[in-house]
Amino acid sequence: MSHAISSLEKELQTPLLTRNCTGVTPTAAGRAILKEAQTIFTGVDAIKQIAEAQRGHAQVAFACLPCLNDWVIPNTLCQLRQSLPELAVSTTTANSGAIVDQVRADGVPFGIVIQDADDGQHRGVTYQPLFQDQYVLYVGRRSPLYGREMITYADVLAQPYIAYRDEFQTRNGGVTA
Repeated sequence: MSHAISSLEKELQTPLLTRNCTGVTPTAAGRAILKEAQTIFTGVDAIKQIAEAQRGHAQVAFACLPCLNDWVIPNTLCQLRQSLPELAVSTTTANSGAIVDQVRADGVPFGIVIQDADDGQHRGVTYQPLFQDQYVLYVGRRSPLYGREMITYADVLAQPYIAYRDEFQTRNGGVTA
């Protein structure tokens, strides 16, 4: 203990203790530093208590397309809450390319994206289809597609579209490709 205190005094370049034949007493600096150290130790104890309280709680973090995050995730979380009432969820929304980047960089363990022209084959990322469904296209009465029951993907791509942010200008998830 004496060696550790002496080393600290050298590092701080100030005496923390007054040493004499009757014992040691803290200097003014020593008392002030001890008070700050006690504050730090109290903070560390509080951090440990927070961590202990979280042990055993299920935690999920992921990234998702905005449209799915608004539609699929709330319903899924409601069902999960029945079996895991203390589930903690952290989600971010972005376009498909940004989500793949987050997963690749270990920013999130998984992401939900639109399948792109590479069929989801990205270096260091495993792709698993989540949905098998039909797309729905909303068109107005003036559209050449109005009233048709079925259309091809080529018909869809031939139409003007509204994109979310700049997702379809770069790294577009296969839509413009």
